[in-house]
Amino acid sequence: INLIYGQQHVQVWCLTRVPPATDRGYFDRGWCAFELTVASALKMSVHLLDLGMLEVAPSEVTDFVSQVAQVCKAGRRPPLTPDAFAAMLATKHFTNGHTDHELVTGLYADFVRSALGAAEALDFGCLKWKDAEAGQLADALPLCPHLKSLSLDNNGFTDQGVAALAARLPSGLEALVLSCNEFGAAGATALLASLPSSVRVLNLDKNGLSCPVCNARTRVAVEQQARYFQGEAKAVRAE
Repeated sequence: INLIYGQQHVQVWCLTRVPPATDRGYFDRGWCAFELTVASALKMSVHLLDLGMLEVAPSEVTDFVSQVAQVCKAGRRPPLTPDAFAAMLATKHFTNGHTDHELVTGLYADFVRSALGAAEALDFGCLKWKDAEAGQLADALPLCPHLKSLSLDNNGFTDQGVAALAARLPSGLEALVLSCNEFGAAGATALLASLPSSVRVLNLDKNGLSCPVCNARTRVAVEQQARYFQGEAKAVRAE
């Protein structure tokens, strides 16, 4: 079940709106927390739908794309370490109590080993994540030893979030996209100081680097990194 929910191309529909008489909501339940955490890790937002956001009755849907797919995109969460997941799960309810808690914790650990452990590309662009999510992702990145491409464009990472990510980038990473965030020269400098030598594509475009001093410092850092790659790097410089 963990691999079915987590597979990149399997569409998951989360029924987050429960009947009024229900004692516990979707987000209070252990199995639901597992479902959403696993489904968020690898798949694109178009494959993860929150039907609780549906604005019309199911019987009134006449255009799936405009009434469901575009309206019900669920907010994806960063993947969690097994310890962080177990701590989160301890706050949730299981009908079968401790037995199901141990089962779900084990299923998540299996997912981390088999899916995140084998992932070569992760795309977390356009999710409106902030530095808190950057920190969670940074904690999980060591679980992805084979990661080659990481896209984090169009979020809200500041210098703090970028520095946290920089410290945990996998050693074999080849492409990193951080365009359209909110960091400046301090974040770019921290990133370039920790950037794995395997990186060949680096996109820092359209960040908080508009002032002449910040822009100049970042350009120098990118140029130095490119020379370190002996001309093989493709550095997309911030304007």
